[in-house]
Order: sequence, then C-alpha cells, then structure tokens
Amino acid sequence: MKKTILVALLAMFMLSVNSQEKKETKKAEKPVNVPVAVKKAFEAKFPNVAKVEWGMEKAGQYEAEFVQNMTGMSALFDTKGTLLETESKISETSLPQAIKSLLAKDYATYKVEVIEKNEVKGVVKYEVVVEKDKKSLELVFDVNGKLLKKEAGDKD
Repeated sequence: MKKTILVALLAMFMLSVNSQEKKETKKAEKPVNVPVAVKKAFEAKFPNVAKVEWGMEKAGQYEAEFVQNMTGMSALFDTKGTLLETESKISETSLPQAIKSLLAKDYATYKVEVIEKNEVKGVVKYEVVVEKDKKSLELVFDVNGKLLKKEAGDKD
C-alpha cells in the first residue's frame, strides 16, 4: 500500500514538473483553436477529465494532455476527431514481465527515467527511456517484450 501511494505521489510530482515546463514554453505560443469535433471526441472518450491542455502535435493533429485516475496521459486526434494515439505514464512494476526481465538482463546498469504505454489503432507498445553516463536510450517494445526500436541520444 505504501509503495502504491509513493508511486502515485511520484507520478503526480513528475506530471506537475512536466506541466510547469510546458506552461512556461506555451506562454510564448499562440492558443490552439481546437475544432468542435475534436473536443466532442475527447469528451466522449474521456468523460471524467475536468482539466485538459491542448496543443498541436503537427498540422492537423491536436494533442490533449490531462490526468486521469492519477495518471498523466495524452491523446492525439485528427481534425475530424478520430483518436490516433494515446500515451500513459506508467511505473516499472506495470510493465509486462518479459520487458522487465529484458531490462534486468540487458540494461541492469542503466537507470529507468521514463516509461510510457502507447496505443495506436489498438496496438500497444511500451517506450522506456534509460540513462547511463549522461547517455540515454529510448527503447520501444511490443507487449511480448520484443525490442522494436533502440534510439540513442544525449541527456540534456
């Protein structure tokens, strides 16, 4: 129980920090004019969400960032209101066992920074960002633990 509360508090803190960073960045940005069809689609899919921040992913794609059940999430819609993708921040304990095992075996010396569960057209993938010696790796897995993508980057 204590672990669950700690994970929830940590997630809320991370979301708060991330939200603050985005707010500071968005101050210079113009407000996003979200089409009615997109807003209605969002409200239908996520009826209990009270606060949402809208942004543009790219031309014709609207991203809603919000918290649902104490989980930081985002949803991407096209101009017609079609849901294209959802992303949810999750804890390491929520990963499928095959992914946890692979991380423990192949990335034991790395620190897990971020874990997201992504769903696109019913296909679930897990993105895990790990760091070691100021170098980060973005790892993308399918639900069975197969490594689909590995991308290197420097930590800012």
